[in-house]
Amino acid sequence: MRLLSFLFVLVFSSIFADVDLEKYRLYVTRVDPEFHCFELSNNFILNTGKRGWGSEKLPDEGTEIYLMPTVRSSRSQEERIRDGEFYAFYYQDDKEVKLNAVWISPESKQDCLSYVSTQLECTQPAGWFFSAVYENVIELSDGSRWICNKAPNFNKGDHVVLSVSFSDSNKWFMYNVDKDFYFATDKFSVAMNDGVRVQPYTP
Repeated sequence: MRLLSFLFVLVFSSIFADVDLEKYRLYVTRVDPEFHCFELSNNFILNTGKRGWGSEKLPDEGTEIYLMPTVRSSRSQEERIRDGEFYAFYYQDDKEVKLNAVWISPESKQDCLSYVSTQLECTQPAGWFFSAVYENVIELSDGSRWICNKAPNFNKGDHVVLSVSFSDSNKWFMYNVDKDFYFATDKFSVAMNDGVRVQPYTP
């Protein structure tokens, strides 16, 4: 049993040892109170929805931001701006703060990460005690690679953002900021930015 535990730790450590996750965390680099927006370390400019201008406080420079897609009732750009694309979470004075509706300035996406491809790869060769493991591996424009449970419905060139979970620092998510996921029934239709849960991968 100790041997199995040692082998598990060895394999797990070798996969994640060379991945610098810090560069993918999102920090506020600039705040513009006049236009109710702030810029992140990945160059995205997040604008707050007009309904929150009088009540929501912008984060300070250096604050770490955590993103989660909002659910919208329309596909139009006006709805996207009014209702927001993401919730933005952060800590201030040891308290949790939530911005209910932020949207990304389209021009700020151009120099950011983009999706390249997804391939089914052997992420763990067969050994004495283990069968070979095959998983979906996403490649991004910066050369980084990420394991996901299912192949995302992304197109090459789609801009993406990586965000660690606000509630669990071991969970990472990849969101497509160019493409929505739609869900419809007979009574309603909603949209949200498409995304998948991921974990970093180094062969």
